[in-house]
Amino acid sequence: MTVTKIEIQVVADFVCPWCFIGKRRLEKAIQQFKETSSKQVEFTVKWRPYQLLPDAPKQSIEKSVSYAQRFGADRAKQMISDMIQMGKSEGIAFDYRGKIGNTFDAHRLVAYAEEFNLQNELAEQLFHAYFEKARDIANNEVLVSIAAKAGLDRAEVQAYLASDKGAKQVKETLSKNRRDGISGVPSFFIQGRFCFSGAEPSSAFVSLFEQISNKH
Repeated sequence: MTVTKIEIQVVADFVCPWCFIGKRRLEKAIQQFKETSSKQVEFTVKWRPYQLLPDAPKQSIEKSVSYAQRFGADRAKQMISDMIQMGKSEGIAFDYRGKIGNTFDAHRLVAYAEEFNLQNELAEQLFHAYFEKARDIANNEVLVSIAAKAGLDRAEVQAYLASDKGAKQVKETLSKNRRDGISGVPSFFIQGRFCFSGAEPSSAFVSLFEQISNKH
């Protein structure tokens, strides 16, 4: 039987709650498709960087302060409440305690993880750490711990983060995103073509997977 290979590129930031929800919905769609389709399909998920707060300082500030500054205190409070409820429906326990800072180094680390085929696992650990464990993913010591949990070598990650390796690659990809017209996340490219912007329901992904597999 012919095996169809489907590559999915997710443009996301790890402090974006809708990106975490989008990841869950994508995973649900992949699982559903595998369980219901007679087609043989291999899925590859890759991650491209995006920064919601490109000018955020490396030194993090409290999430509550950041949200209030950006959206106003009342709106921020309502948004957080809404996201916590939305998260429950996707199996995510959003925790809005903790701090938020610049995610550039987190994206550098995800670019590095591609060499070891650990991008998807690292992305999961970053989302989990930031949104469910209230950890500061702008802090390099925290990043080292997260990377080790994802399967990367702790000492090698420490050395990598202490250097400027990967910075050029991430900057070039961020520029490419702008050229591609990406102004919000999550955005999904499937088989190299832009398909979805936003956390689409799982059914939308399943429908597209069916279309692609039926062409082979």
